[in-house]
Amino acid sequence: MSLAEAGRAVTRFHFDHLLANEAGTIEGSDPEALHDMRVATRRLRAAMRAFRVALPADSLAALAEDVRWLAERLGRVRDFDVFLLWLQGYGRRTGVAARPAVHAVVEEMRAAREHDRQALLEALTSDRYARFKESFAVFLDAGSVPDDEATDAPSIVDFAAAAVRRQLRDVRRWARRASSRKRPDPDHLHRLRIAAKRLRYTCEFFASLFDERLSNVIADGVALQDALGAMRDAHLQAARLEALRSPTADSLIRRAALSRMIAALERLQGEQLKAYRRLCPRLTTKKARRRAKHLLGQG
Repeated sequence: MSLAEAGRAVTRFHFDHLLANEAGTIEGSDPEALHDMRVATRRLRAAMRAFRVALPADSLAALAEDVRWLAERLGRVRDFDVFLLWLQGYGRRTGVAARPAVHAVVEEMRAAREHDRQALLEALTSDRYARFKESFAVFLDAGSVPDDEATDAPSIVDFAAAAVRRQLRDVRRWARRASSRKRPDPDHLHRLRIAAKRLRYTCEFFASLFDERLSNVIADGVALQDALGAMRDAHLQAARLEALRSPTADSLIRRAALSRMIAALERLQGEQLKAYRRLCPRLTTKKARRRAKHLLGQG
């Protein structure tokens, strides 16, 4: 299989997965359909980035912007789903006296989610989304870059090895920046999470070329991505709760309940920070670099 054929196959797979979850997302009874559609946009963006040298460049930028636009709208609703799950679990664990205040916050978050869900439904029924689907189908059928542009293209194995090495370097770069302070900068951790996600997706795209030898790198990338994602979710959720606090309008019970919820989220951030520090060396040490070089057939 050529690089261009691989690019078309991977990109088509995730585009089809996006479309397969569209109806369920619109219908709205199963949050997993929205989650799967969001994941499809993430993987689609990663595939378009990974294979961009083998895909028609004239329409790639516009389509990538449309995928980003869609992913943002899906992400806003999914973030509320994740937060509501946490709030409901917290409500079951907290004392009886605080439960009415927690329930009130749940209802406020549900209302905010519904607002963003309506914006998502408008997007999914818009002319822009319809044009995007039509344009993407044409984009996939257009095939690879012209032969005269691809004659110097590397083999798919060499291309894959270089792509994985590049993503590993990106993970190490952001890990160094994040570890330069006692308390890592949230923006650096966010960028590290994105780098870990891109590493994971890149390895998954090309795993079959290396006889599944990248499975441990993928597992480490998933674990690091999950820890950083949970940390960032807790940070943003605490900020949402902080924005709800009113020193003058809130009752003492509500203020106390909000303070306890924020403290619980801060503890969760601390737990995930410990997990990040335990997991990060698996991808960033010299030993990890030597292992990756060996897995890619270079040692």
